[in-house]
Amino acid sequence: MVPNETIILQDICRKELDFGLYDIKIDDVSVYFFIRRYVRECLLREKGVVVMHGTTPRKHLAIIGSAFVSLFQLGRLFLGSHKYPTLFVSFPRIDKIGDLYVDKFTDPLIAQCFKREEYLIYEHGLGGYHQKNRDHKDQILYAEAVDVYREMLTSLFYRCFVKRHSESFDQLVSRLKEAFGKEFGRLELGRMVYSFLVSVRCKRALLRHLSAERVIGPSRDYLIDYTVAAHQTHLKVFELQHGVTYGESVMYSGYHDELFTPDAFLSFGHNKPSDVYGIGEDRMAVIGWAFQDYIAHLPHKETYGEKDVLVISDPEVTESIFRAVVYLADRNPSTTFFIRPHPHEQISEQQMDLIRHYGNIRIQDKRINIAVVLQGFRHVVGENSTVLYEALAVNKKVGRLYFEGLNPKYLEESDRECFWEIHNQSEFEAFLASDVSARKSKSIYAPFDKDLFEKVVGLPS
Repeated sequence: MVPNETIILQDICRKELDFGLYDIKIDDVSVYFFIRRYVRECLLREKGVVVMHGTTPRKHLAIIGSAFVSLFQLGRLFLGSHKYPTLFVSFPRIDKIGDLYVDKFTDPLIAQCFKREEYLIYEHGLGGYHQKNRDHKDQILYAEAVDVYREMLTSLFYRCFVKRHSESFDQLVSRLKEAFGKEFGRLELGRMVYSFLVSVRCKRALLRHLSAERVIGPSRDYLIDYTVAAHQTHLKVFELQHGVTYGESVMYSGYHDELFTPDAFLSFGHNKPSDVYGIGEDRMAVIGWAFQDYIAHLPHKETYGEKDVLVISDPEVTESIFRAVVYLADRNPSTTFFIRPHPHEQISEQQMDLIRHYGNIRIQDKRINIAVVLQGFRHVVGENSTVLYEALAVNKKVGRLYFEGLNPKYLEESDRECFWEIHNQSEFEAFLASDVSARKSKSIYAPFDKDLFEKVVGLPS
């Protein structure tokens, strides 16, 4: 039986409140927020729910090299007196468009709304590695020096920190055990909390030196230490929507503390449900999707065959997606299937063994921006990825796979009329043979509203 993630998350959220996990504070900060995602993912895995791994293998040589560059950049920054009103937090996964690498969330906003002297981009390299041919590269500050400093301090002092706050960590471990029947290690949790608190102190120092007025970036989890640091220094934080959320989620569900909650959530479209992003709907602004305008001015071209199918995968369903593709590839030898892995997805040797004997199954380069890739395909299939809605927005034929354990969801029930539902070979054949006009159109994106964006984040007119 497939575990019901929604019911499990609702139960976890209820117990977090019932057992007072948010009441445990150190220096007036509710420390459970720093470990909440970790705890929830552990509990979901125990219940059999497949959870996406958000980590990238660390490349130590790349980290060391980037740390030296970062240290030089920090030295130059702190010795200088230039002020930057806006700090952008770049998304760790950047996309390749031709020979240029971009962050599709922040770079389009910068290109259309900011002058060079008005902003700084704080960037964590993926596994420690930063792309050289990066848009707005002259305004990027590498994060690795601060990351290494945080890791060093954490390794040296987290045990003393746990000992100094032993009563708080005893309470935390005890309440977690009472709530969920699972033993979490004091030192393990203490290390995570101390690491976050060190990161918050570093971000406070950076924001103060910049004389920053605002922080802008995608994803609540990536922004957590920036949000706390900004609010402690009376700055505002603006979260950019980075994907669609169908309901309960590890990131957004449950109790919200103003210290950890952005001042506004900037969404890319008028999409429902809108009450699933962990923030009041009165603090949500539909600024639209600036990337559509941005990409129109960049040189790019990716071409695929008329009958080729782009298959969108996700870490939670890799095995099912591969089995579904094998089923279809075996019955449709004249169609080539390009599996597009999620950027966090790691394909195992066992999974590759499933497809390596099929000449009509290929792995698509996940570094290339998905908007560029979509332009070259007519047919797109998958389960629940945001990319399926992105494909609808650019008038592609989009199918939802309903076999090999796949269980598609929809933002709204009426969205079923926009997709082909594929349970078997005959429905796949009908999908290939149909015209795109046989289904209703839908776009999750609204046109970019520059005036609204500038007004919400407080840019001078």
